[in-house]
Amino acid sequence: MTFHTKLLGTAAAAGLILAPLAPAFAQEAPAPTAPPAAQTEQAQVPFSDDQIDSFVDAAVEVSEVRDTYLPQIQAAKDDSEAAELTQKAQADMAAAVSKTEGMDVDTYNKISQTAQTDPALNDRLVAMITERTKQPTNDG
Repeated sequence: MTFHTKLLGTAAAAGLILAPLAPAFAQEAPAPTAPPAAQTEQAQVPFSDDQIDSFVDAAVEVSEVRDTYLPQIQAAKDDSEAAELTQKAQADMAAAVSKTEGMDVDTYNKISQTAQTDPALNDRLVAMITERTKQPTNDG
């Protein structure tokens, strides 16, 4: 599922704030599933509905920042220019997370990391992001 992979890629990009914009990033294989004990442990790290909602808002913003910078980084003349653009992108992604009401980079990271090993949380996040990024329909 492309969007599923993109969600993890975007979340990880903003969460790690480290070289997140490599072209192959979104094509990486999904993380291996955690053993049942680890999944149980992850389930014990609850996030409130408000935190999940704020995470989704931030993830949408982070995705927009990523989509803005990725073509520029890919078109960079040299590694120095690409590195400079990557730093700007990382700063803008962190700012997008920080400006989201009820969200900070640390919480964003925790939710992102949990989603990588908790399929139910990941599916919930994907569904929410898909719903929020749908093109508006003609309401009349």
